[in-house]
Amino acid sequence: ERGVKPLIGMMNKTNAEILSHLYPDMFEFTEDGESADYIYSRENLALLPGKKFHAKRNHISKFKRNNEDYCYKPIDATNKEDAYFVAHKWHMQNDSDKSELHAIREALDNFEEIGMFGGVLYVNNRPVAMTIGSKINSSVCDVNFEKAVDVDGAYAVINNEFAKA
Repeated sequence: ERGVKPLIGMMNKTNAEILSHLYPDMFEFTEDGESADYIYSRENLALLPGKKFHAKRNHISKFKRNNEDYCYKPIDATNKEDAYFVAHKWHMQNDSDKSELHAIREALDNFEEIGMFGGVLYVNNRPVAMTIGSKINSSVCDVNFEKAVDVDGAYAVINNEFAKA
């Protein structure tokens, strides 16, 4: 009625087929690769097999050589503030929109109640990376937040350790 073509985003293949069947030749379906999410198996992120993960394995090896005194701890009541410290520091260094930082605070304040899980990476007992995830369903997890500061390779390590955990 308005002369404007509708735009539907985030549609899966099954729903596109249904829409195409209900309204033949009325829609054009295209994939927007720039806004596609990354989907990996937990096993691949934990083991980093093959050529595809060569660069990530190198980052992790370099991190471990340069930071022998590192550890990964699951987020619990004792280290939620360490996770927030990393997020806050990252936002201060990157002068970013504070809405994500507020969302991280809310997630940590309600961590158990909303079924989140995650971890903090430490180097010399200092928090340098954090990640927070949630289940989408029984077999899919979403990494909602992942931040790292000050240490080269910390992103690769927090991601790998989280997948192992």
